[in-house]
Amino acid sequence: MVTFCPALALYLAQHGQSKAYCGTTDGTNYYGLGYHIFCFFLVWIGVDLYEFTYHRLGHTIDFFWQIHKPHHRFFNPSPFAVIADEAPDQFARALPLLLIPLIMPMNMDLLFFEFTAFFYLYGTYLHWGFELEWLDAHNPIINSSFQHYCHHAVSIAKKTLPYWIFL
Repeated sequence: MVTFCPALALYLAQHGQSKAYCGTTDGTNYYGLGYHIFCFFLVWIGVDLYEFTYHRLGHTIDFFWQIHKPHHRFFNPSPFAVIADEAPDQFARALPLLLIPLIMPMNMDLLFFEFTAFFYLYGTYLHWGFELEWLDAHNPIINSSFQHYCHHAVSIAKKTLPYWIFL
């Protein structure tokens, strides 16, 4: 399910039915480094806010909790848990890969790189259960593997504990 949205996004790009492009031009317009940097931060902040909101709904609304609760089956999930979600969760988390190029001109290489690095690789770190030596488990800005473990250990329906209570 997680591959449906990016595959459809690439299909639409190939057939000129989205604003997606590769390189620095969509065939008509040139997009320079400044635009790519703007897109990088817009996607990072926008998708992170979307993920936060969607995840919060998964803990605060019964309908969404029924979909999300299998992800919380284990206190200390494996790295594979970053994509070990039910089909609706997977679809919702991959949806920005489809919607962003429909809304605005977007370099697909940049979008896929960003999702890989910031949402999948970082998500794997959060679920692997080991801390990095250089990242303090009590960091108030960057969620660590420890903080995510605590979230899995104590968060249930209608009770999402914020990470900062563990600092």
